[in-house]
Amino acid sequence: MEKGAVNDMFVILADIWLDNEEALRKLETVLDDFESVEVLVATITHQSHLCPLPLTVQPNIWNYDHCLYLYPTPHTIVLGDRSLWNAFKNTEITYFNTSSFSIDSTSVAYCPCSQEVKLLGL
Repeated sequence: MEKGAVNDMFVILADIWLDNEEALRKLETVLDDFESVEVLVATITHQSHLCPLPLTVQPNIWNYDHCLYLYPTPHTIVLGDRSLWNAFKNTEITYFNTSSFSIDSTSVAYCPCSQEVKLLGL
């Protein structure tokens, strides 16, 4: 099974740089417009970019913007933020949000071969 997943690729997006209150406030304003996580993930996938925000909210550092491109489209995208745990498949891409361990004491197990996501609790 693992031999079949040799060329699989996954992306992890975490909010580790969002420690600035102004950046969080701007991001919250933009993300409030999304109806659900599925819409956010669909936007990320369709724009092939990990930061699908307007330049007024999140200015780009153009020399490094290419690092956020999602081309070719990965098999798995992991969103790591403080929202609730969520996992689903959309157009053969597995998406899941790990949530925050400090909030609900849970973690996530991911098997790349079968693209299975399991919630683990303490």
